[in-house]
Amino acid sequence: MVDFRKVFFPTGEEKRQQKELLNRLERERVLHFMNQGFNRQEAEEQIDKEVKEFTERDYYS
Repeated sequence: MVDFRKVFFPTGEEKRQQKELLNRLERERVLHFMNQGFNRQEAEEQIDKEVKEFTERDYYS
C-alpha cells in the first residue's frame, strides 16, 4: 500500500534524493542529444521542446 504521507510530505532526505535523481536524468538526456551532434544549448532547447510538446497533449486537460 502507498504511504501518501511520503508522497505529499517527503522528508529532507527524500527531497534531496528526488533532486539528485532529476539532475541525473537531465544530465543523461543532455548527453543523449550531445551524442547525436547537438551542442549543450541545442540539447537543452530540444529537451524543452519535447517537454512542451508532451505537456500540451490532452493528458493534462
